[in-house]
Amino acid sequence: MKAPVFDIQRFSLDDGPGIRSVVFFGGCPLRCLWCHNPEGLNPQARLTYNSERCVSCGICVVTCPRGAHSIDSDGTHQLDRAKCISCGACTEVCAETALNMSLREMSVDEVADEVLQDAPFYENSGGGVTLSGGEPLIREDFVVELVKRLHGEGVSVAVETSGYVKEEAFSRMARDIDMFLFDFKESDPERHMQVTGVDPQLILKNLDTLDRLGRKTVLRCPLIPCINDREDHAKAIASIAEKHPNIDHVEIMPYHSLGLSKYAQLGYEPQYDSRKDMSRDDANAFVSLVKEHTAKRVVVG
Repeated sequence: MKAPVFDIQRFSLDDGPGIRSVVFFGGCPLRCLWCHNPEGLNPQARLTYNSERCVSCGICVVTCPRGAHSIDSDGTHQLDRAKCISCGACTEVCAETALNMSLREMSVDEVADEVLQDAPFYENSGGGVTLSGGEPLIREDFVVELVKRLHGEGVSVAVETSGYVKEEAFSRMARDIDMFLFDFKESDPERHMQVTGVDPQLILKNLDTLDRLGRKTVLRCPLIPCINDREDHAKAIASIAEKHPNIDHVEIMPYHSLGLSKYAQLGYEPQYDSRKDMSRDDANAFVSLVKEHTAKRVVVG
């Protein structure tokens, strides 16, 4: 049993308590306009090309079986995405690592063995492992086995999720997961459909499930200029926090443009291409609006 993984980030301090390793899985049922991790949208590996690392040596040109690479007369490397089948042959000969595959298939043991290298840091800091993505919970069997393996080693497991997972599967997995970082992206159902591609009803049902099971939850709310930075959305976030006693606190996650370079490397066109990060002042102003309507702690994430 294997799953597509696009990164394992070690020594993270931003995805749950303490020092953590974050496992990023490929594949996501949502299509958020502002997605910061486009390499996690699809479960199939895709060739990535970083032009800043390329020295136009031309080895990929003679290696590619489909003729997807070429060097212009001025020495500029060109990648024809229409010809590329993401076979990975070019990545094996690219000394400058300008060419890579977006995902790798990993077994439960391979993931566990890698993250357990940092077990002493988890124990000393109150940390653990966080599963993220993409959407990790669409891989029920893999997640169940991985959580069982990590719990057997005394390691706690958190999950960052959109909540858009079949109710039965979500409930089964939630019983064994220690903490949820639960995304709440848009409070207006019609707008939610427009900016994520899915109806929020299932997401809200699964948030209710976490209450029923008593799972500790952090409500994580991306804040995107001109999309959801509205006063009515701030009030709705507060209302959700007040309604659910399992929600420990709210994290407002201001938009940043760091993901745009990933779109270019993957050959994707971003749907939301603002290169201006949300200012701390604007994020703090939104936090203040949320705080007016809830007694829960509200912070900028």
